[in-house]
Amino acid sequence: MQREKLTLGGLLMFVATVAVFLLIGPRAGFRFVGLIGAVGSVELLRAGRVSAGIEGYEPSFYVTGRAAAVIGVVTLLLFVMMIVIPDAFVRFVS
Repeated sequence: MQREKLTLGGLLMFVATVAVFLLIGPRAGFRFVGLIGAVGSVELLRAGRVSAGIEGYEPSFYVTGRAAAVIGVVTLLLFVMMIVIPDAFVRFVS
């Protein structure tokens, strides 16, 4: 099994996310996660493909075309919901 590379950007985003949840609160934390996820979803839509496979290994295949667009739009909508109505997610996890 291959190990994923730990990047400085990924580490900083993790630390920032934990800090927002602990220092500001869960509502702000979910909004922050929603913002990060929405940016990632837009990047997924721009790429036009979604990798699929087992975590830690090379992707087995890529979903492309309309199916990739649907996946991108659905994830974008979920992350926008985290920004707009974070209380629903706070209640869901508590």
